[in-house]
Amino acid sequence: MDAIQEFKVVTNGYSAEFGRSSSGVVSVAIKSGTNQFHGSAFEFLRNDAADARNLFATDQPPYKRNQFGASAAGPVIRDKTFLFGDFEAAYIRQSTTTLSTVPLAAERNGSFASAILDPNTGSPFPGKQIPLSRLDPIAQKILGFVPIPQTSAATSNYNYESPSNQDNRLWQSSD
Repeated sequence: MDAIQEFKVVTNGYSAEFGRSSSGVVSVAIKSGTNQFHGSAFEFLRNDAADARNLFATDQPPYKRNQFGASAAGPVIRDKTFLFGDFEAAYIRQSTTTLSTVPLAAERNGSFASAILDPNTGSPFPGKQIPLSRLDPIAQKILGFVPIPQTSAATSNYNYESPSNQDNRLWQSSD
């Protein structure tokens, strides 16, 4: 924000140099240096201290946002060459509460609540149970990496916080 000297929003009646647009045109001019040295710095901090807990979360997910930046301008050669630079960064550390469905312990062993059809015969497996000899050993190994359910519900039985961190950096300069 410190790098912007002026901006203009034109929503209708703009000239052909801007091309064709159905909504509008935003023009932004960046600052340039001057014969005097000057600059600015800022920081914005927000954290989860005053946030409410998500209804589905077992605890409050973390949220930390650090947004900071600085700008500096001045002469390189007095009255001839000037320099301006701007740096901004935003580091966001947050997690999103996600409710998922994972297989129940009985389902991992081939036992299901409803009838399962045998793909070879087209008839249901007896007792709604796939024989252990018919379970794919590779699938069983993959299930070892899938977490166990946290509740006995058939759906929405696993709650976790998935991180969605962001590291944004922006540098602008003009001379």
